[in-house]
Amino acid sequence: MKTLYLDTFSGISGDMLLGLLVDLGVSLDALLDELNRLPVSGYQVTATPEQRHGIGGTRVKVSCSAPQPHRRWTDIDRMLAESDLKQGTRELARRTFRLLGDAEASVH
Repeated sequence: MKTLYLDTFSGISGDMLLGLLVDLGVSLDALLDELNRLPVSGYQVTATPEQRHGIGGTRVKVSCSAPQPHRRWTDIDRMLAESDLKQGTRELARRTFRLLGDAEASVH
């Protein structure tokens, strides 16, 4: 397993992180296969190459075809726990969202 360290001193959005992962070699199809294991529908994911001010990268856009319900951290955790993700992926996702939830709670 390889480790990636991110120094996001000014933050990072989900679409920026997905674009970064695709640029590092994560297959968009593989990513979509994993997302399809979650009990979430009504979204579309697209990836396009982009260049701004001489810097290139992949832009990943997530579009919703219908409004999504507000989900609390506990809702997301339950969705992940009950998902068809591989056990290791599921556990890592749950830990990641727990850390994100803790960080968000400390600043809001």
